[in-house]
Amino acid sequence: MNASKVIGTVLVAGMLSGCSMMGEKYSVYFDSGSAQISQADRAKLNEVANLAKEEDKKIKVIGYADSVGSKQTNKIISMKRVETVSGELMKKGLAPEDIKTAARGEGWFDKEKEENREMRRVEIRVY
Repeated sequence: MNASKVIGTVLVAGMLSGCSMMGEKYSVYFDSGSAQISQADRAKLNEVANLAKEEDKKIKVIGYADSVGSKQTNKIISMKRVETVSGELMKKGLAPEDIKTAARGEGWFDKEKEENREMRRVEIRVY
């Protein structure tokens, strides 16, 4: 069953049971210019870490930013978000060698639209 989209929380964008070829996909959303994870999101990351450990899976963490600010600043904030999420997953018992990371910076969206909040995220893929 696919979960619905909820801004400001971690959400399951992939399948909750079974494993697709692409693996499960989760997202953590952030406030503008922030790399801080909410308490609710930390609890959800615990679920992600448990899934990865129980099923001996790897994790890919990909950071994004909106287009507010310079490209360089957005690349930096997306990397900070990746480091924050990866660090939290390691605190929950995942080995650093099981976590791959990438920072993408800003995306393809229109900076005038409210939906840009969706670009301030980290995607977590469990595979």
